[in-house]
Amino acid sequence: MMTQLHPKMVLTTQGQPLEVILPWTEYQELVEILGLDLDTPARAELIQARQDREQGNVEAYLDFEAL
Repeated sequence: MMTQLHPKMVLTTQGQPLEVILPWTEYQELVEILGLDLDTPARAELIQARQDREQGNVEAYLDFEAL
């Protein structure tokens, strides 16, 4: 479950939203939840795992004891 965000909005002189400021810890959690902190190989592994799951490829998975 995602943390509750406490953004601060920066508006233009016309009152239109321009930027959002988040507390650093909330930003870091959001980056982690979205997977933006993952490197390319980790992202590729997650994509492959999702494809395996959607295709029912159970051979691609390890037993919990094997971990």
